[in-house]
Formats: sequence, structure tokens, C-alpha cells
Amino acid sequence: MKLKSQSQESADLSLVYSQLNYATLVKFIDICFAENLIINRGLYKHFKDFFDNFKLKDFSSDIQREAAAYMVKFILKEKIERNLLTANDLIKTKLLSSGGRYSDVIQDIFKDLSPISDDEILAYSDYVSTQMKLIKVFSTIPKMQKMIFDIQNNDYMDVESMIRDQFEPLVDKLNYELKSIKNTQNTVYNDFDLRKESLQNIFTTTWRMRSTPGASIKTGIKELNNLLGGEGYESGRIYVHAAVAGKWKSGTLLNVALWARDYNQNIKCFDPTKKPCALYLSIENDNIETSERILSNRLKEEISSINDIRDFKTEKEVLDFVDNITDENTVDSMSLNGDKFNIFFKYRQYMSVDFNDIEVMIDEIESEGYECKLVIVDYLNRMRSITREIEEIQRLGSVVTQGSEFAKRRKLPVVTATQLTRGAMLKVEEAIRSGRKASGSDLGGADVGKCWAIYENCDVFLIGNPESVIDDRGNVKEYYMYKRSKLRGKKITGGRDMFYVPFIKGNGMALKEDYNTENNFALFSLGDSYEVNNAGKGKKLGNYLGRRNANREISDIPSKSNGEIVKENLSSNDNPFDEDLQI
Repeated sequence: MKLKSQSQESADLSLVYSQLNYATLVKFIDICFAENLIINRGLYKHFKDFFDNFKLKDFSSDIQREAAAYMVKFILKEKIERNLLTANDLIKTKLLSSGGRYSDVIQDIFKDLSPISDDEILAYSDYVSTQMKLIKVFSTIPKMQKMIFDIQNNDYMDVESMIRDQFEPLVDKLNYELKSIKNTQNTVYNDFDLRKESLQNIFTTTWRMRSTPGASIKTGIKELNNLLGGEGYESGRIYVHAAVAGKWKSGTLLNVALWARDYNQNIKCFDPTKKPCALYLSIENDNIETSERILSNRLKEEISSINDIRDFKTEKEVLDFVDNITDENTVDSMSLNGDKFNIFFKYRQYMSVDFNDIEVMIDEIESEGYECKLVIVDYLNRMRSITREIEEIQRLGSVVTQGSEFAKRRKLPVVTATQLTRGAMLKVEEAIRSGRKASGSDLGGADVGKCWAIYENCDVFLIGNPESVIDDRGNVKEYYMYKRSKLRGKKITGGRDMFYVPFIKGNGMALKEDYNTENNFALFSLGDSYEVNNAGKGKKLGNYLGRRNANREISDIPSKSNGEIVKENLSSNDNPFDEDLQI
């Protein structure tokens, strides 16, 4: 069958805009006014390029549909051409004042604006890409039909040259344009260059990402937040806590998870339809061991009669305790209520998971209405690599790289741990034997030994070590040292790269927290007034120094000639640990 010659040179877009019904257009309006952080200037430009193909008369058969199309085109023009990316109230005012015959419909749409999920936004972005491809195909059809008509009717001089000079370039152009649409969709989120529009997109996106609550996870320790760069654990980065064997790696990671719940309940999800959560994956301690450690952490010093799960006499006492710690009125230091920030704890066996598996776990969690804001893995050395390297050194380096890529892709921080070498352990043991008070202070990145790729591939590398010292009165004090060995891509002015924070009295699973308080319990030196506790044992006591002396070395605290610490014009409220030290 021969085709009729087509004189029409423009594309017939009726098939495309006929799919843009009123409900679909309202969804685009929801997206334009949404505050999801996945939305950026690039996405608006993607939508505007699509709607620029249509005129309002294309929708004139239905006043509601025409009004909605007018709104979409107006909003996108304001956001792109006038750079009013976040001025939603101003745009609403403009629409209401200039709506004319669309005013009633505009008011009705504004009354029904609703939050939209990231998944829906991505689906509409995919929809636009598909429709843009159709438009490109439709725009090519008239020229293609004319060529085919000429071939069928022998209306050509040289078929080979016609195919080479006209048909093939047309097909190549169509193929290029289709690929460009696919690339446009990808570069909305992943690429930028030095053109003004591209820089506007990346810098406004970066600003929104970093300035919105949810871009970082705060810890319970002020100085630890500072050590991490000032804001806590930032999204898109992988953090490695390192320590020698048995020196509180798991304790640090569990505290990070519980701090996330305690100090980030005002966090804002990138997707406003979801609730925040963290994933804590243990490849070392099973759920029984983890739950016992959580119990120890939550008990702190407030409940002296319960120190262990076995101290409960009956199952009812356990259930009553659970009722108490999940009650919304329970103080945060005791609470495990997950309504505002949940934590999902999972245990997997040694070498059984990689970051692809973690991705599946998060997808399952987020299908329940959550958005994962933090991933903690205890610990790095027990993970397998996606690429299945045989050599241990290659495997660990690859795992860190895969974790970094995962953190950027999911827009969350990954916090994990690694074990320092046996040589590092010998350093600590020798320092204790020789009476040095800061036995872990000489540890550094070089102590990762053969696994240098861990240090090289991570964003932030921190070293931790428990310190046990004896004060002038013979009391044993327990501290945990945090030392920053690497911080990639952050400009730090002032501040310290090492400090000591006290454990809570009698509790080896909880540090003394000072975030959101007037206190600062960090010490930057253990000073000369302390002796090292060579036995490494003793009852864990609180930090007498409190907020007034937080930035002073212990040796700076005034004392009498007999070693007794002087009460330096302190009120009764200045010593938060009266039970620790009698003055």
C-alpha cells in the first residue's frame, strides 16, 4: 500500500496532550509546589521544556483542564525565567491576582494541594521523558512519510544518495534526540557544568540539601559533632570509626544509632509523605546481644535496681518496662519510642551481605512509609564486596568505595567501623604499661596496616580508644577518646582534632551526653593530675568538671597541696555529679 503525500510539516501532538487530563495536570501543580528535596531547577526545566510544546488552546475544550494547564505553564515560567524556585507564596499570589476567568478553578486547586512522594515525582519525570520522545518521533513522521512516498512513487534521481543524504541523517538525528532526552533525565540529578543554568541548578540543590534539617545526623556529644565537621554525620558521606580489637567499636556504633533517635526528631524527610528512620545492621552481635546493649544504654544511671535483663523477676516486669520506655511521655534519655524517629535493627552472618543487600533492606523499610536517614554497619571488615574480590585488601577497599557510592545515591550518611592492627594494640598496651595517661593518642591512619584502602577511600576516618585514669583522690575515671585522622572536602577553622568524653557512672555502654544542654563535658587533655589506671579496671564514674571546666585541662583545675580539688566559687548546681566527688 502506498502512502499519501503529507504536506503537513509540523507534528500532530493531539495524542500527547490528550493524555494530560485535569487530574494529571493537578499532579504537576502538586509537584511544582512540593518541598521534596529531590526537586531542583533541572526538574522544573525538564517539565517546562515539555509544556512549551503546547498552547492553551490545545486544552480549550474543558475550562478546568485549560485553567490547570495555564497554572502549570505560569508556575514553571516563574520558577525558571524569574528564578522564583522557592517563592511559592509569591507565585500563588500572582496566580490568584492574574487568573481572570480561571480564578475559581485556581482557588479550588489551591484548596486541594497535597504532599507528593519522591516515587510519584520520579514517575512523572519518567512520564515527561517518554512523552518528549513521542513528540520527537511525531515531529519526524511528516518528513519520513514524504521520503517513503517519494520512494514508492519513484520520485527521486538516485535512491542511494537520497538514503545517504536525507534518510540516514534524519534517523541519526532522531536517535540522537531520543538519547538526549534520556541523558537529560539523568543529568537533572547527576551532572553539572559551568554554564549559568547548570550552576544555578547545582548550587540551589546543594543549598537546599545542606540547609534543610535532615541533611545531617547530630550526635549526643557537642565536640563529636564539631569533630565530624560541625554538623554531625552529613548525607552522602561514609564515616569509619577505627579502634583496636575489643575497644568499643560496637559501642560507638550503637550509640550513634540511639543518638540519631534522641537528637534528630525534628529531622525533615526529603519525601514529606514519609517518616524518618535509621538502619542498624550488625554482622557481629546478634539481636539478643544488641538488645542487651540497648538496655544497658537506656538504663543509664537513673534506675539503680536494674543493671541487666536478668534483674527483671518476671516476664510481666519486662513488658511493663517496655511500656514505660515506649511511652511518648518518657524522657528521651530513657525512651525507645520510635514514633518520630525509628531504628530498624538487623543481624546478618559474617560475609553474607554487601551494599546491594542493604539497598534491598532499605527499599523494604521505605515501602512501609519510612525514609532512611542513616545506615550503620557493625562492622566493615565483616562485609563482602559486590565485586567479590579474592584478596582481603582489595575487598575492604572496594567495600568502602561501594559504601561511598551508596551514601551519595541514597543521600544519607553511612557510619561503620574497622579494626586497627595488632601493632596498634601493642602501642596502646605499651603506653598503659609505661604510665601514659592518653594511651590512644598516638594512634593514626597508618595503623590500618595493610588495609590502607579503607583510609584512602572513606570520607572521614576517626580513631577511638577507652582511657582509664585515676584522679588525685584515687577515683577511677573512664573516658573515650575520639581522634579525627581524616576529613575529606571540609574546611575547618579552629577547633581540635582530639578530645575525651566521660562514660556515665557505672555504665560501660553510655557516654555523658551534652548536646542541647548548657554543658560541655569534653576534655582536650587528661592532664598531669591523673595517673593511668594500669589495671584498666575500676568503677566508671562521671565527670566532675562539668560545664564550667569543660574546655580546661585537668591539670588546670585548682587543687590544694594535699591534692584535694578546691571548690572554686561553685554553686550547688555547678557540680552535676555530687555523688562522684564530695567537696
